[in-house]
Amino acid sequence: MAGRQGKLLVVTGVTRGLGRALIEQCSQTDELKTCRLFGCGRNEDRVRELNEKYGPRYEFTALSTCDFDAVMRWAEGVVKECGGRGPHLLINNAGLTNETAPLWEVSREEFQRVVDTNIHGYYNVIKVLKTHTHTHTQTHTHR
Repeated sequence: MAGRQGKLLVVTGVTRGLGRALIEQCSQTDELKTCRLFGCGRNEDRVRELNEKYGPRYEFTALSTCDFDAVMRWAEGVVKECGGRGPHLLINNAGLTNETAPLWEVSREEFQRVVDTNIHGYYNVIKVLKTHTHTHTQTHTHR
């Protein structure tokens, strides 16, 4: 992972689960400590905790990836903060699962939240951030 200095990483779904674990690991990996990392998650309290814990190299924002306009504003802020550069690596991790139950027992509202986050939210992030990547930069999108 040498050569990561100055790289821009974007991670969605940072407030819990795999996204939170990724942030912890990045902060402890020497090669990634020099990266500029931007993350987002829905839980405002957890986002505040992350900002307090990691300081200025890592910047976290509370938002729902289902909200296209919020994702657009966030992405524009990330790009502006980084001098017009888009991310080198996007880990589009935000996602939800329904309570463990047969599909026919899952409420329509719960199922809609899962679809909105896992499909629309995923699309919103890629749609917005992919337009800001440089053609000379190899950008990987992981899900």
